[in-house]
Amino acid sequence: MKEIRPSWKDLEEDLHAMIAGRISQTQFNERSRITHTPRMLGILAELRGARFALGDARGAIVAECARVVELTLDMLSIISQIGNGTPSNADLVRLEAMKAEMVQINSRMTRYVERVRSDQSKR
Repeated sequence: MKEIRPSWKDLEEDLHAMIAGRISQTQFNERSRITHTPRMLGILAELRGARFALGDARGAIVAECARVVELTLDMLSIISQIGNGTPSNADLVRLEAMKAEMVQINSRMTRYVERVRSDQSKR
């Protein structure tokens, strides 16, 4: 799981560079296809392979992280499609729904992390 932070950082940097106009949409799409998507797929496979005891809050955290990666992959796909023309209303609605789901995931993850910390402090 060492690759998660650098992968997110690289993706975020490229996204900000595209938004700022330092790289083109085409360049971003190429980097997504060659670098970001394969990395995210590898991370997703690793997250899905993690196993925890029933009731272990870390399992819920990992499941939420996997969902964030799935949403990120979907977003990369939509961004790529938008680069090929005007975004459809369905794409925009889908992006908004994904953003809302990520907010919900963040809220749940905060609770799970608090539970893990509480469990650890009891030991």
